[in-house]
Amino acid sequence: MDIVLAMAALLALAPLLLGAALAIALETGLPVLFRQTRVGLNGREFGMYKFRSMVKNAAQVGPYFTTDNDPRITRVGRFVRRTSIDELPQLIQASPVWRRRCTAPTPPRHNAWKPTCATRATPRSGSI
Repeated sequence: MDIVLAMAALLALAPLLLGAALAIALETGLPVLFRQTRVGLNGREFGMYKFRSMVKNAAQVGPYFTTDNDPRITRVGRFVRRTSIDELPQLIQASPVWRRRCTAPTPPRHNAWKPTCATRATPRSGSI
């Protein structure tokens, strides 16, 4: 059922996704998506895609975690973060092409995962 919902959401949100991608590309160039490593069930790592909201070399320029007035966040990036548009590419991962189900809660980041996080990372995919 989540695949059907993801595909319907993708079709409905396609103009918004294309607009965000175009705005990001015009402001800071390609690529418009970035891959963030997260930890899932039993500590298994997977890649999660998001719209890029920071400058291209943000990891080399500053700390891993951002602050409210982080200078690495672009103008378009502030907007897509505030409206959560940066999270929408995850719908593509839930589509049949990617064969990944929507998950809840949000899995921890790769470098923040510890065995004590295992209880948070135990819900099976699609168990919303």
